[in-house]
Amino acid sequence: METDKEQKEPRTGRPTLKTPELCKEICERMAEGETLTKILSEDRMPAWTTVHDWKQADESFRQALMRAREQQAEVWAEEVKTLSDDELGTHEAIVRARLRMQSRQWLAGKYNQQFADKPTQIGVNVGVQVVLPEAERAKLIERRDRALLANRGPGSEGQPPPPEP
Repeated sequence: METDKEQKEPRTGRPTLKTPELCKEICERMAEGETLTKILSEDRMPAWTTVHDWKQADESFRQALMRAREQQAEVWAEEVKTLSDDELGTHEAIVRARLRMQSRQWLAGKYNQQFADKPTQIGVNVGVQVVLPEAERAKLIERRDRALLANRGPGSEGQPPPPEP
């Protein structure tokens, strides 16, 4: 059982780095094209896991990050055009530019559906069940058996048809 003293003590731990200004800076830098990994690699920035914890706990921060990602994708799409327009002198420079363009295109498509190669697909499965009277079912089975026997060719007559599934 806890004593009165233990109940009154505030929880101790590392104070949070999260401030509205810091969250805004992270989102602005992402919207300008910087990767979250690069932003968070700075000493004054929180750890990657901390930012993801903030994102899970704070809906407004999560929404701001999503908007920043969409804007980041637009910046990367613009960079693809710049890379493709550059004059490249060597085969190695062309290969490197192609790789940079493809990675930006892929990431832009992941973060903003406007740049996706394929639209989001939604699969729909529809099941249909047909109810037949027993007489109709028997006729269909006989017709199937005759077709199977005809497809087997000569020499297979007299063998029973395969069991019904």
